[in-house]
Amino acid sequence: MRPYLALLRQAPEALLPTVVSPKKSSSSKQEEHAFSVRRLVWLVLSREDALTPEQTQEVARASTLRPDIAAAFQLTQTFAKMLRERASSALPAWLTSAQASSIPSIAQLAQGMQRDRAAIEAALSRPESNGQTEDKVNKLKEIKRQMYGRASFDLLRQRMLLCG
Repeated sequence: MRPYLALLRQAPEALLPTVVSPKKSSSSKQEEHAFSVRRLVWLVLSREDALTPEQTQEVARASTLRPDIAAAFQLTQTFAKMLRERASSALPAWLTSAQASSIPSIAQLAQGMQRDRAAIEAALSRPESNGQTEDKVNKLKEIKRQMYGRASFDLLRQRMLLCG
């Protein structure tokens, strides 16, 4: 998903349509405006049930003009729901639809996930988490960067123990 969104950020005028919408003033003239890439990315990544009716209309309008936006929205919402509910049984269907997607970066993501499917299914189905371990590793790397590689292992160990 990230490469596709990066592509949207790089060339929004080539990928996003210009829409004609009525001006808010009493004039009957039409005003052209392009979808904001940042706003569209935010809408795609937001929870579907948390969107206001105006935001839902905005997504629908963008989806009618660009079918790949509709596909990205649907795939993103399905994936996020699968993660929230920890539904490992939904992974094969999502991978199949993502690989068949017309969006190359999503299809590539799904192919990469297919290679590591067992680990993903385990992460979705098992209650264990390595979050605490990852936190300690992140803290250690932060301390090491602060020291610019100038200190010995003993000092690094001491600073890590004192940081908690």
